[in-house]
This record gives sequence, structure tokens and C-alpha cells, in this order.
Amino acid sequence: MRRVFILIFITLLSVTISGQQLQSFQDKTSKKYGFKDASGKIIVTPKYDYVFSSREDGYYTVELNKKRGFIDNTGKEITPVIYDQATNFYEGLANVKKDGKWGFIDKTGKEVIPFNYDNAGFFSEGIADVAINGKYGFIDKTGKEVIPFKYDQVSIFINDRNSVKLNDKWGIINKSGREIVPIKYDAIDDYNGYPAIVELNNQYGFIDSTGKEIVPPKYPRAKNFSNGLAAVQLNGKWGLIDMKGKPVTPFKYSYTSYEDVTVEKGFINGMLRVAIGGDHNTMEPGWVGGKWGFVNKSGKEIIPVKYDYAKDFSDGLAAVKLNGKWGFIDLTGKVVIPLKYDNVYRFSKGKAIVFKGDDEITIDKKGNILK
Repeated sequence: MRRVFILIFITLLSVTISGQQLQSFQDKTSKKYGFKDASGKIIVTPKYDYVFSSREDGYYTVELNKKRGFIDNTGKEITPVIYDQATNFYEGLANVKKDGKWGFIDKTGKEVIPFNYDNAGFFSEGIADVAINGKYGFIDKTGKEVIPFKYDQVSIFINDRNSVKLNDKWGIINKSGREIVPIKYDAIDDYNGYPAIVELNNQYGFIDSTGKEIVPPKYPRAKNFSNGLAAVQLNGKWGLIDMKGKPVTPFKYSYTSYEDVTVEKGFINGMLRVAIGGDHNTMEPGWVGGKWGFVNKSGKEIIPVKYDYAKDFSDGLAAVKLNGKWGFIDLTGKVVIPLKYDNVYRFSKGKAIVFKGDDEITIDKKGNILK
């Protein structure tokens, strides 16, 4: 499962600091990076191989000769460029690696937590994960061990919750180390919050934020909740269940793909695209064939599954295709723009581009042609 260690490195960055704007730039001749202020004045002469954005304004990670260090918004090096790895400041401390071990520095460059660790994450909610001899535990900002080194894998704390792995099983602990969710699942997907998907013996269910199993792992496939409903698969067909696990639609839909699966995007304008039949297109990710329609947040099939294809609602209208021609329907399913176009784009700000043959036309929501 996931280990959240999201570091967004940006080589061209701009950050507003104390009313000024610093921007990195690359010298075309030397290929080195430096910094300018908003007026274009050079604050740091180009001398670094790379520069990286800082999560906390006013500090930048820089790299020179495969070593890293930090500068502040005045261009002053707050640490020598001596570290094998250096990430960003989180809650005032940055994890850095030197001579094969990880420790932490503060914003003055002082090494405040010794380089004792084989690996180290960043601080979140006052504690950070660190590893010794392949086992992870947690320390506070003084370096004190607050959760023992016993886990095989961990994430970061968000709202006093952390997914941890022990002996190939996953559970969730709080900052005191107490198990909120027993360490018994094969996987936990809490990246999108709660209810979270859990996996046990290749079956999927859901837990709430207290760790209660609100839907037992019994479905071969499942997707995250959106607007109080989740898509789950049973006997090869998809349906929707509510937060209590009660089915609100029959298990009859075949939709499942990538960007074409609206359950992954949630309801749009209160409507969710569904399909019956068809197949996954392995050449271009998407669901092709079958018939398409829409259900609402109650699971009611508001727009019958009868179209050859349908796009998501946008500006209150959805593009639908039948017998090779495209048009638009409203949220009640009424055809408001006749199905007579060879291709269409979604509406945006009251306008849509449609095609008749090679002719590109812009129309309004009443179907009127705009100049």
C-alpha cells in the first residue's frame, strides 16, 4: 500500500516572500541556476545544478555536484551544500541524509535530530516516521521515540490516522500508537479519506474513521464513495451501495475503465454515467460499445440506458450519441439540441463546439449558431 512521501520538485518556481517575488532562472551558457527578484535583479548568481521548491515559503533546496543544501529568501546558504539527500521543510524541520544516515535540521541549519536513521519521512502533526534496521517507528521533534520501531511500512499522520503494515497486513494507528483499525487487512486505501476501502482475501469492503467495518469485504471490486454512494462489483456487474452497504441500484452495469468511469470522478451536476454491455478498449483506455445512461444521487435511473455513448454533464447539458449522431440532453433527459452532429465537445460557459463533417460550429445552449 501507499507510503505518502509526496515531494514536488519544481525547477522553475516563483514564491512570494515579504512582498517580493523570487524566481529561479537558468544561465543559458553555464546551465547553472540562480535567483532573481521581481524587478529582475539577480539575488543569487547562477551556480547550482538544480533548485527545488520549498513547501514552506522562503527556503529552497539547492543541488551542486550531487550534494544538497538550503538557502533562504535572501540567497544566504543556511546550510553547507553537503547532504546526500535533502527534501523540504515540514513543520519547521527538514529531513536530510549524510554519510548514509538520515536526521533533521531546523531553519537555521542546525542539526537538531542526530543522523541515526536508515530512512526518514517528514513531520506531520508533530511526529515523523523513521526507520532502523528495516523497521519503522515515529519520533517527536526532540527525537524522542513515541511509537516503537516495529512496522514494515507506514504513511504519514493525517487527522490522527496512519496506515501501517506489519507482517504483510495493514491496519491504522493513532499518534499514541493505538490500533484504530486492526492490522488484519491485505490493503487499506484511505488516501481519499473515509469511508476507506479495505481488502481481505481479494474481497473489498469499507471502514469508517473509527475503524468500524461498515461494509464487510465481500465484493470482488470497489471504488471510493462519492456523494454517499460507492460503486461495487458483484458477479461481474456493477451497482451502487449506500453508506450502510445497502444496494440502491441493481447489479447490472458494466462500466469500469479509466477517465470514462464517472464513479471515479464522482457525480457531475448530480448525475452519474452508467453503461450496460460494451467492452474495455485496450488500445485507447476507455469503455466502448454498450448502451449509456445516467443515475442520480438516489441511484434512480433518471435517463434510460439507451444511448450509444454519453459524455458527462457540463453546464447542465450532456452530449449523447445515437445511431452515429450527437446531440445534447438536459438533466431530465429531454433532448434540447437534436442529435444531428458528427462530433461534439462539452458545453463550457454556455457554448459548445460541434461538427458537421469537417465544418466546426459554435452553438449556444439552445442550439443557436454563434458567429
